[in-house]
Amino acid sequence: MRGEVQRKATLWRYASTSARVQDQQKDPIASSDKSMLSQSTDNEDGGSCGYNEPVYFPTSAKEMSPVFGAASAWFTPTMSQPPSLTPLDGAEYSRPCLDVPMVKLNPLDSVLTKLVCVDFDQLYFDRVYPFAPMVQRCRYSTWARNPNKTRPQACLQYAMWTLAASLSSQFQLVRRQLYLEARQILDALDIVSPDASLQSIEQAQAWVLLTIYELTCEDYRRGLVSAGRAFRLVQVMKLHQIDKQTSTSSQFEAVDLESMRRTFWLAYTLDRIVGAIDGLSMTFNEREIGTCLPAPDSHMMTNELPTAMSFLSDVLNGSGYEIFQDNPTGIDMSPFLESVVAATICGRVLDHKSRIPAEYEHGGTVQEFWRQHQSLNTFLRARAQVLSLEISSTVRLPDSMIIFAALVANVTMLMLWEIVESKPRGLSAPQNVLSEQRQALLTAVRELERLTHTVTQLNHFQVNSHISALET
Repeated sequence: MRGEVQRKATLWRYASTSARVQDQQKDPIASSDKSMLSQSTDNEDGGSCGYNEPVYFPTSAKEMSPVFGAASAWFTPTMSQPPSLTPLDGAEYSRPCLDVPMVKLNPLDSVLTKLVCVDFDQLYFDRVYPFAPMVQRCRYSTWARNPNKTRPQACLQYAMWTLAASLSSQFQLVRRQLYLEARQILDALDIVSPDASLQSIEQAQAWVLLTIYELTCEDYRRGLVSAGRAFRLVQVMKLHQIDKQTSTSSQFEAVDLESMRRTFWLAYTLDRIVGAIDGLSMTFNEREIGTCLPAPDSHMMTNELPTAMSFLSDVLNGSGYEIFQDNPTGIDMSPFLESVVAATICGRVLDHKSRIPAEYEHGGTVQEFWRQHQSLNTFLRARAQVLSLEISSTVRLPDSMIIFAALVANVTMLMLWEIVESKPRGLSAPQNVLSEQRQALLTAVRELERLTHTVTQLNHFQVNSHISALET
């Protein structure tokens, strides 16, 4: 037993001495300190300090095997064989699903909180509805919060919010994202539902609203293209002949029919304004209109609609271009209806101007041309005077749509003067026509100056998009 202990002690000294030799080769200074510490430790353990015993280093596994065992036992393998890649017996092997659809994060999802959506709706009906009164509020509220709304409804909602954001101060940074979302859905609907029978009124309303936005806030040329698409869609859906089709009148409720009528009349007004500003051909033919005029705004909002409204011919005499005096039909001339009437006369002046080259080729006489010119001038002066009195008599700031109608009437009088000044076919206007037109021109210029001053008094968000388009 004692011999076994001595043998192990000898091997321990071999190992420690070997370690010191290796340390000295690496760092002689640090190893000397360790040697001194080792000697003091050996002395404390009963070893003889300074005893120069010969050091023996084993040089082969054969010499070390009596102490440490066979060489095969020096290292224990951690894994006897590579792991099996086959499933366990009785277990099913299922590959991970790699075709999981990518989740596209919409940047609007973090913005359109419930409170923000309510704010957008309120902004629309406060600032957009007065000049685009075609979406009935109660009807909109029934589907606005429905998570399973149709794609046309979702598109209309984004279009409404786009215009609402453009007329606010706190949502200017998200209005383009709203616009792109609405435009993307609209373009997709043209592919998904090319059949006219599948197109809904919400789709047409969305196109009209985005047209207004593009003309005033985005790219004007793109707005002109969108205007053409909106007008053609309204035509394809027969919105200009709602009350001439008995099947349409019986198929929808009164509030839905009124919303369809207003969609047409808003598109009709835009058609005339775009034609006046850019000289483009008008889409809607006044003689083909079979849709009643819009009901009063108060009836529209409260869902108390009259049984029947009048046609445009009930307000304007198509042959003489004169308005019925004292309103014998009892029509409530709402601001929206005033804008429709002003746009109609603007369209008639555009039509009158375009007929100049062909007037004499079909047997027309000079007297007929200037008689028609005088009728238009008489109507415009009368309408402009009525609107001017309405604007000046109000205690508060006038309705922006009344200002818009007055602007259109006076700008149209300038268009009539351009016809006289251009001397079509080298023919000068008769003296009485020339004097009347000069007086109308002076009146229109003074009135436009006054209206411009009135517009500057309005709040920035009260100036509707129609007025902005005329100012440009």
